[in-house]
Amino acid sequence: MSDDADVLLPVLVAELADEDARRMVEEFARARRTVLVPLVDPPGDASLHVLEVTTPGNPEPLLVMAQPVGAPTERGFPLRLRAYDPLRAGPPSSKPPPPINAPRPSASFPPSPSSAPPSSVRGMPSLRATRARPATLTAHHTRDLVRPPQEADDELLAEDLTGRELAGGKFVVEEQVGTGGMGVVYRARHKQLGTPLAVKVLHERFRRDLAFCARFQAEALAVSQLDHANVVRIFDYGQEPDGLLYLAMDFLRGVELEEVVVREGALPLERIIDIAMQVSAGLGHAHGRGIVHRDVKPSNIILVKTDDDEGRAVELVKVCDFGIAAHTGTRGLVGTPAYMSPEQCEGREVDGRSDIYALGIILYELATGQLPFTGPTPADVAQLHLHKPPPPPALIRPVDPRLEELILRMLRKWPSERPGSMREVRAALRHIEAGSRLELHSVGAGASARERGSSPPQALSSPVPSRTSSTSSTLGMAPVDIPALAALLTTDPAAALRERLATPAHFANEARAVAAAMRVMLSRAEYEALARVVAIFRHVAETTADPRAELSSRVVRTLEDPALLGPAAEHVLSSEGDAAPRFLSMLGLAAAHALYAVRIRSHPTPTLRTRFVATLRAIGAPAWPLVSLALERNAPGEARKHDPRLAEDLLRGMVLPDQDVGHNAPSAEGLGTVVAACIRWGDPAVRRAAIGPLVRLWGDRSRALLFGLFLKDPEEDVRIAALIALRELRAIDEHIVRRGEQIFAGEPPSTLLRVAVAEALADANEAARPLAIGILRRALGTKPEKRSSTGPKTTAPVILAVARSFALLGGPEAANHIESLGRQYEEPLRTQLLGLVGARS
Repeated sequence: MSDDADVLLPVLVAELADEDARRMVEEFARARRTVLVPLVDPPGDASLHVLEVTTPGNPEPLLVMAQPVGAPTERGFPLRLRAYDPLRAGPPSSKPPPPINAPRPSASFPPSPSSAPPSSVRGMPSLRATRARPATLTAHHTRDLVRPPQEADDELLAEDLTGRELAGGKFVVEEQVGTGGMGVVYRARHKQLGTPLAVKVLHERFRRDLAFCARFQAEALAVSQLDHANVVRIFDYGQEPDGLLYLAMDFLRGVELEEVVVREGALPLERIIDIAMQVSAGLGHAHGRGIVHRDVKPSNIILVKTDDDEGRAVELVKVCDFGIAAHTGTRGLVGTPAYMSPEQCEGREVDGRSDIYALGIILYELATGQLPFTGPTPADVAQLHLHKPPPPPALIRPVDPRLEELILRMLRKWPSERPGSMREVRAALRHIEAGSRLELHSVGAGASARERGSSPPQALSSPVPSRTSSTSSTLGMAPVDIPALAALLTTDPAAALRERLATPAHFANEARAVAAAMRVMLSRAEYEALARVVAIFRHVAETTADPRAELSSRVVRTLEDPALLGPAAEHVLSSEGDAAPRFLSMLGLAAAHALYAVRIRSHPTPTLRTRFVATLRAIGAPAWPLVSLALERNAPGEARKHDPRLAEDLLRGMVLPDQDVGHNAPSAEGLGTVVAACIRWGDPAVRRAAIGPLVRLWGDRSRALLFGLFLKDPEEDVRIAALIALRELRAIDEHIVRRGEQIFAGEPPSTLLRVAVAEALADANEAARPLAIGILRRALGTKPEKRSSTGPKTTAPVILAVARSFALLGGPEAANHIESLGRQYEEPLRTQLLGLVGARS
């Protein structure tokens, strides 16, 4: 038996014209033929379905198995039919289906010429229908009908981002300008300022990695704080609702050093020194803030022609692509093989001396026109880095002996044998090339942007100050006592910020100190005061006309580090009180990552799970990228270890973006495939939790699966939830109404289900309304039912629900019927029924 035997299947409905069409369906199913079938509602995807066929003269449905094999035509949906298998169509068990991206041969019909997906529907048999709704499908829905969910691509289809707005509409993408190992670079325009930006959109494989997404938040925050003339500035970063990760930075009109080396080969000593001085200055600035680049190479160094303060043409060097940079001490095989240090090749801890090694490779290349280590494979190159000394540059071409000595020292195998810092490298470079030529570096190599006449946004330092630390303003004011400021912000945030926000200039001067004080408060768990401080800054940031808005946003963002927020997340899930949840809910996606990290490593007690869901919902739509990706990683399948309680919590905590997300909509619809898999899963709590998100993600597309839940699910609360969702979709048609009649006519499984059916009949669509009225009249009867020793056949709540729906649909005739019947009942039901029609007892 296939794995699908335990999976609840969606139900399709076809209303065919006559008995001949019904017999044709039976013949096609026996022959396993593909046929065009007009359907009342479209299939959800290309997975296996149950097809119910009805005709005007025979309301008892014919059941066959059907698998969609393509997009619809005017004549119907192409379905591959076979005889009905009640085991395969039965209710789910505790056994999960196979993973979404794994092949499941038994889920489809055996390959044969007659069952192969049609290359064309021309000549394909079709059936006549009494009624079929027009099929208006999205591009994503159509694509999902062409291939089963398990065959979906791991990579998102290539998309053109031109015209798309990012960062909440802050800037708009204009055109693609380049690609790289990390992602695609676009030119964008800041809508308010009109300035050009470069936006790097990271490849799909990165945004599908939960650990990377969490690390991206921390590293992008750290890199965005770098403020140096020789480092490309990061103006903004984030993750869009569809998971897209981006960095917005300086748009540079220059040339990559790699292109210069290819075009010119070895460079003159003076230019080598000039470039190396500026690169080492920029990297030294990053190292001083605990950031290691880990991918220093010529293609990440941009040369920009500009003028210095005296109007002389100079070459400004910019180090870019800190996108994979990590804090000092991080492990991992990251980088480009030709420029990787030995410790990188072995996956050992790295610090700034790893970047010194990479810069040594670049200097070797600039001096000789060649790389010191090359090989047929990256593994071969790594072995050379680890074990073979580089050939002396002078063996290749004449090189200044002092430069050669520096290069070889920078390329030592052990970090302790290299220069200890970029400052030491710069000192050696000065010694090699002393004198007037160093004046060229007045533009770069540490000169501030303010000295060049520009005024970038104020950068904020990242490290948490110690209790005795202080910081001084960039305008030369006295140092600020950070612990004292943190204490003041804790006791009276409004008063502490009133003075500091008084003027934009004053705020710009105090912003660094305020950010540092907020981190001190966070280390002291002052969540109530922090929530008030963040609320003040959020209010200023949302006032776009306020000149302090951008800096206010940047101050808050210094807290948006998942690792930094970890203790707050632990407090939220383990302690009472609303201060920490309120504070955490203000910090968006970074807070969601912190919360999720604590949830997956904690014992999921009912209290912890309740707090997790409540806080996730309080964070709201900003948590959407984390929730969607985590849910996908926890989707059912045998190849993964699943946690049904985590899946339930993620579904319950899911809040979709309210706004029209445009390009993001396909991703949200794609997540519906994951949610649909959760509905087919055998855990009733997961199925129940998945119904609401599926309706929001798929809308009308979810009808077939909801109908299957209503008909087949063994848990009544799941059937009720599916029926409520069908009411929300306004999908109470003749087929659901007839099922309601069967429930009233048979032995009721419970009062709650009968009440739910009675209430749903009130929402019957126009075509089904006469049928619903007749069912309600018969269910209500003409006189009270006799009581038996086992109790009433129809309970008061059911009678009231039936009467209420009958009154809504049946008009004056129904009111008269309910009044007449109501007078025959005893109190309190008598008064309740008469009250429905405004009659007095």
